Amino acid sequence: MSAVLDCFNGEIVGLAMDDNMRKELCIQAFENAYKARNARGMIYHSDRGPCFPGESGYT
Repeated sequence: MSAVLDCFNGEIVGLAMDDNMRKELCIQAFENAYKARNARGMIYHSDRGPCFPGESGYT
């Protein structure tokens, strides 16, 4: 499971689930958050977990 959390109010705004922790899972959670909030200008901060091994996690 990968979640995107709104740090202002603690709400989970994007969520994705799968049986692995590949980068696609995190990208899907991010896309779900973006669609749910129409988050233009959003600042995204990662904890650099296993989904983010390098630059590809930030595309």
